[in-house]
Amino acid sequence: MDFYNSKQLAQNPDEAEKNFRIYDGNHKDDFAQQAQKIGGNIYPAILDVCDFVVNTHDSFSYTSDAAALNITSVVYTGNEIDFSSRPDCKKLFDICEKDGYAISLDQALDKLTKGQTLKTKELTGVSKQLVQAMCNICQNQNTKSYDR
Repeated sequence: MDFYNSKQLAQNPDEAEKNFRIYDGNHKDDFAQQAQKIGGNIYPAILDVCDFVVNTHDSFSYTSDAAALNITSVVYTGNEIDFSSRPDCKKLFDICEKDGYAISLDQALDKLTKGQTLKTKELTGVSKQLVQAMCNICQNQNTKSYDR
């Protein structure tokens, strides 16, 4: 699968130096060609084919996107994070784990080893922008149905 970096591409090197969210790396030409071919961000399409996602607990927006789409959300918590400067990482995971919206990778592997179902709850009450994008894709492509 081609990787598509959905960041905006820099028009000149100074632009990227001022804003880290603008891409000006070695693969800029490849990304520009893929952007034209794909016509947008492929992240919703990738989620459409996932039965579950695994993220780290310092990239929690990805976990919440999957949980909002009712895709099982597994979180790897073994990466080192300075919780004194990023207390949100642990707090968000702890809340979501307690309420059943996410499961740790260790717990997921244990369940799978025992032949148990690996399913987390749908996270409601979050931004529905990604959910709406998925619904639009599903209607246009006749793929998975996300009834929202």
